[in-house]
Amino acid sequence: CASTVLIGARAEANGIACELHVLEVPAATRWERVQERNCGASQNFSFEVTRAMFEFMEKRWQAPSEAERDEFSADP
Repeated sequence: CASTVLIGARAEANGIACELHVLEVPAATRWERVQERNCGASQNFSFEVTRAMFEFMEKRWQAPSEAERDEFSADP
């Protein structure tokens, strides 16, 4: 996504190094983790994520393109 590259470019222009990490975790595991956060089992809890919200975002997830991965590669 072009916006991801722009965010990285802005950060680096301000002296902030960026590195992209992509974790490929099954949806069932991600949902389990969301449920744990919903129960307050995490310091990251801000609001409850419903199953409908989770499924809504699942359909919109796009893995980073090769260009995005290259842009944020840790290799010089």
